[in-house]
Amino acid sequence: MITTFLAAQGPGSKLLESGGSEIGSIFLLLCIGLSVWFFYQRAFTKFLTFILFAIFVSVFVFQPDFLKTLGENGFEWLFSAWIK
Repeated sequence: MITTFLAAQGPGSKLLESGGSEIGSIFLLLCIGLSVWFFYQRAFTKFLTFILFAIFVSVFVFQPDFLKTLGENGFEWLFSAWIK
């Protein structure tokens, strides 16, 4: 019973599987719209802050494997002499 529960997909993974590209497109459209709005208002600090926030959110949500790979490669690079 427990193994079937753990193997079952949850609603979040089903939504991401079926509409992942649409969610990404909507997110990109919202980022572009807000960036243009901040740039039009000459609120450059808000513009830069929002751009950095959007970059972090997009990496964490849409490419979490990138962070894992980056961490593994960084760890190997830093501690390669001690691991040998």
